[in-house]
Amino acid sequence: MLTITGTGLWGFTILLIVVLFIASSVSGILRGVRILSNINLFFYLGMLGMVLLFGGTVFILSFGMEGIGAFVQNFVPRALFTGAISGDSWAQDWPMFYFGNWMAWAPITAVFLGRIAYGRTVREFIFMNLLATSLFSIIWFMIISGATINMYLNHPGSGILEAFQLGYENVIYQLLQNIPMSTVMIPLYLLVVLISFVTASDSTTIAIAGVCSKGITLDSPDSSKALKVVWGIIIAGLTWVMLFAGEGITGVKMLSNIGGLPAMFFSIAVIVGAIKVGTQGYSK
Repeated sequence: MLTITGTGLWGFTILLIVVLFIASSVSGILRGVRILSNINLFFYLGMLGMVLLFGGTVFILSFGMEGIGAFVQNFVPRALFTGAISGDSWAQDWPMFYFGNWMAWAPITAVFLGRIAYGRTVREFIFMNLLATSLFSIIWFMIISGATINMYLNHPGSGILEAFQLGYENVIYQLLQNIPMSTVMIPLYLLVVLISFVTASDSTTIAIAGVCSKGITLDSPDSSKALKVVWGIIIAGLTWVMLFAGEGITGVKMLSNIGGLPAMFFSIAVIVGAIKVGTQGYSK
């Protein structure tokens, strides 16, 4: 089992992502972002189809149905679980981290989604940005986790347990090694992850640059290319600092918590304002 680590690899990965997302953001929403998103969706669907077909179709579907039932049944208790009595750190390691992460992303993501929503109905906006994306996330977790557990339970020689003991980030690669055409599937997964980071970063760069620009109109919706490059470099610098000064993912978690708390109050204020505006009557 191959495990690659090192500061040089991290630095190269950051540099590659930065160059790609700056180039994509400079090209504009209708070119770079849209093209990369369409390509990535095609790759995602192809990879999910292969895992579903060769990872134990019946088990995956059955496991997925049980998972949905358990989610509905335990949603409220798990959402309010803090581990204060039991001393369980699960709440801090996962739900609280993701809550902070989502809150930190929410304001600037809303700016980008509002930008691309122009010309579309509220129904279309809700369906594409809330319902369709949530459904895809459910399908993704159902297929990938179901195939992994199937390999672990029913295929003792799959190496899933050994991969997990090395670190849970290795499990997905070991799963793909047990799928036909693994020499294609693993590079495809890396490409999907790369494009996902690029599209997330370039949309953020476009939104931040737009907020910092004057003269943004419906006829001229893009900010200057130089401003996008500047913000791209700033994002890259912060990424480097948090990964190496903050001991890897620990620094990212800390930054998410720091940014998520003020963003939460900002989001609450925006929601209250949106409700207030939405309930007001306007003349034609």
